[in-house]
Amino acid sequence: MSITHDWVIACQTALVDRLTNKISLIHVLEQFQVPKFPAVLPPFQIVALWHNRTEMAASARLRIEVEELAGDSSSVLSEEEVVFAGRVSHRSICIVHAMTVLRPGAYRIVARLQPSDSAAWLEGNSHPFVLTAAGPAPSAAEA
Repeated sequence: MSITHDWVIACQTALVDRLTNKISLIHVLEQFQVPKFPAVLPPFQIVALWHNRTEMAASARLRIEVEELAGDSSSVLSEEEVVFAGRVSHRSICIVHAMTVLRPGAYRIVARLQPSDSAAWLEGNSHPFVLTAAGPAPSAAEA
């Protein structure tokens, strides 16, 4: 297959320099702490990089999902049809405004590729993260 997935990462903010096209990833997310479950996660961004490895044009559907590792739940966060004109790269940026999670545990963000409408979704790279409940806030007497 000519289209490959290089990496996917979740961060608080992703900045793209308009002059150089370089990207800065600010506060890479590996763990979320929430007061209780179910919880709504604060806004964050997911960035994925894809490449066409041949000189020929190619197209594919690209998808970003979040999966709970201990359960069967999976949610599609973004999906797009991309046409690559020769040896080019494509950066997917998914802004997650709010995501509801039901329980603590291990999760992962997965990049998937579908080379044609009738083909199966192929898994690319993933980015793991953990959701935990924050401990009780210290009382004034403990501070």
